[in-house]
Amino acid sequence: MELSISKVEEEFGKILSLRHETLDPLVKHLSNGKDQMMSNALPLEGAVYIFWWTGGVDQLKDNMINRSLNYKGPKGRDVEINYSKEWIDAINQDIGVPLYVGRLADNFNKRISLHLQLGAKRVLPLGEEAFLSNRKTTSNQLRDRVERMFIDEKDTRQLILDNIGLSYVILDGDEESVNRYFLVKKLIGGLFPLFNVDIER
Repeated sequence: MELSISKVEEEFGKILSLRHETLDPLVKHLSNGKDQMMSNALPLEGAVYIFWWTGGVDQLKDNMINRSLNYKGPKGRDVEINYSKEWIDAINQDIGVPLYVGRLADNFNKRISLHLQLGAKRVLPLGEEAFLSNRKTTSNQLRDRVERMFIDEKDTRQLILDNIGLSYVILDGDEESVNRYFLVKKLIGGLFPLFNVDIER
């Protein structure tokens, strides 16, 4: 495994084009009211990916949604992150607002399914109780952050499926580990996505 700077630069250019303007076409809506990712909706290889808010930017800046999230900092201190209107305006790209950049070595389709957790209308309680709840898994950063912003949305599934898009590049297997790592760091440093804030311990 070694770094290929030229490959990272090439993939950086490619990933800034949407593959899916919304997530809804990737999902099967079942008659019992549940949703699930289609088994072949996305590749099974490893990838670097970006979730984008492709809906109206005004929704993210609406005063009715919560844009302040608490994270645990050093010695368990609460650190409040404010997704300000200025931050959202500053990072708004032609294709949307970058929300989360991620990477994995294999089974991209499964990873996106874990992010979305489509079996439940909500994964956090409604209202301010959402602030007090721990994340349900370590793999659902997107769904968790959206529900902490839209605390009064009774069913966040359709909100996510209608307003979030996806871009990705395939970088599969252990041999691409270094390239995946540095591509993600370059994307986070260049795009300032809302949900990639990592608080020091």
